Amino acid sequence: MRESERAEGREVLDVFDVCDASMNATEVELFVRGVSGHLGLPFTVLSLIGSPAGWNIVVRAGTADVVRFTLARGRPAAMRAAIRETLEARP
Repeated sequence: MRESERAEGREVLDVFDVCDASMNATEVELFVRGVSGHLGLPFTVLSLIGSPAGWNIVVRAGTADVVRFTLARGRPAAMRAAIRETLEARP
């Protein structure tokens, strides 16, 4: 929750607050897009497939490079950190 909204007594949820280990593919895609957009990173989600290890994700960077990574299911903060580390390490 943002400080100004907390001061006003309003509760505001965003995509980072409501995701968990039971997310479906659409929710994971929105989560990845949300993290990318929040960080100002130019990535487009091309593919997202569930697997026993988590989610196999393919994104295209603004430079047209393709990035593939596996996102483990888990708590939102851990998932967000993993996405951030992966995308920031790429061109």
